[in-house]
Amino acid sequence: MTLLLAGIFGFAVAGGPNYLGVAFLMAVVGLGAGGNMPINSALFLEFCPQKHQWVLAVLSVWWSLSSAFLALLAWPFLLHFSCPLETPWGQCPRSQNMGWRYLYITIATFTLTLWMIRFFFFKLHESPKYLLAQGRDADAIDVIDAIAKQNGKENKLSVHRLAEIETKVRLAKGLPPKIEIGEEKSAPDRKGALAETAEMFFKSCSVLSAKQIRSLFATKKLAFSTSMVMLLWMTLSISWNTYNLFLPVFIAEQGISLGKPSLNTTYRNYALIGVCQIPGSFIGGWLIERKALGRRGALSLASLFSGAFLFGYTQATTQEASLGFQCASAVMQNIIWGILYTYTPEIFPSPQRGTGVGLCSCLSNMASCFAPVLGYYSNVGKTTIYACGSLFVFASGLVMILPYESRGVAAL
Repeated sequence: MTLLLAGIFGFAVAGGPNYLGVAFLMAVVGLGAGGNMPINSALFLEFCPQKHQWVLAVLSVWWSLSSAFLALLAWPFLLHFSCPLETPWGQCPRSQNMGWRYLYITIATFTLTLWMIRFFFFKLHESPKYLLAQGRDADAIDVIDAIAKQNGKENKLSVHRLAEIETKVRLAKGLPPKIEIGEEKSAPDRKGALAETAEMFFKSCSVLSAKQIRSLFATKKLAFSTSMVMLLWMTLSISWNTYNLFLPVFIAEQGISLGKPSLNTTYRNYALIGVCQIPGSFIGGWLIERKALGRRGALSLASLFSGAFLFGYTQATTQEASLGFQCASAVMQNIIWGILYTYTPEIFPSPQRGTGVGLCSCLSNMASCFAPVLGYYSNVGKTTIYACGSLFVFASGLVMILPYESRGVAAL
C-alpha cells in the first residue's frame, strides 16, 4: 500500500499546477515512502536467522544504487530541460522547465513497477514471530510451511508441537497449561489479495493503542534505550536531510566561488557522489560484525568521520578536494543509515518491533522538517555545513551511551 501511494502521487507531483499543489502532493509521496522504509527493515529481520542479521545493513546498497540512479537521471533531465542558472527568479516559464517533471514521471513509473512486482508476483508473508505473539499459531505454521517448501526443506513444526512446547514452558514456571495439546486452530478462509490486505489494515488500526507504545518503556533500561534511539534518529535526520537537501546548492556555490559555475558540473558531481555511496553498504555490513566495534562502535565511528569530512569540506579550496570530502562523507552517511536500520529493529522485541521502528521513523520525518529552516537561517552556506557536521559528531556521542549492543544476539 505504501509503494502504491508513493507511485500514484509521484505522477501527480509531475503535473502539479503551482508550488502549493506540488508541496501538498509531495507530502503524500513522503507518507508512502516514509511508511515503506521501517516496514521493510522490521519484516526482513523477522525472517532472518541470527547469524545473517548483518545482511540488513548491506541491503542499504539499494539506497546507494537508487541514489546514484536518481542522480544519473537528474543530470540529463535538468541539464537539457531546465532554465539556465543565471535566469532571474520568476522568469523561468513552465515550457522551459520540464526537467524535474520528467524526472518525477520516471521515478513514479519505477515505483509502480516495483509495487506490481511485490503485489502480483512476490508473495510477501506475514512474520511468524508476530503471528505467534498474537496467538495465531496455525497462521504462523502456514507461513513456515511456505518458506520451507520454497527452500526445498521439510517443516517439522506443527500447532500440536508448539502447544507442547508452550505447555512445558508454563509448567516449568509453575503456571497452568494455556493451550490443550491436540487443539488445532483452523486456518482462515483465503480471500482475494486486495480484500485480505484491506481487512488486515483496518484490523491493525483498531488494535493500535497506547499499551503498545507503553511497552517500549516497560523498564528503566528499555525506556532509556528507546528514548536515546529516538533522539539519535532525530539528530541524524536533521543533519542528513539538511546536508542532502541542499547538496546541489552547495556544489553549485562551490563552482561559483571558484569562478566555474556550470549546471553540467553540478549534476555530474552530484551523480559521482551518489555512485561513491555504494561501497558504504558493504563496509558497514563488515564493520558491524567486528567484535571490537559491533553495531554501536561502527555507528559511532561512521558518524564521527562523517562530521569530520564535512568540516574538511568547508576548508576545501579546489573542486577536486571539495568532491573528495563530499564523496567520503557520503560513504560514511550510507554506513550510518545501513547500521541504524539494522540496530533499531534488533533492540525491539517482535510484538513491538513494528511500532518501535515506526515511531523512530515518524520522529525522524518530523525532525527532517527542520532541515529547510536550518538551511534558511544559516544562509545555505558554510555555516549550514558546520551545523550538519556538528550534529553528526553529537550523534556519535549519543551512540556510545546506548545501553544495548545487539551484535551476536538473535532478534526476539
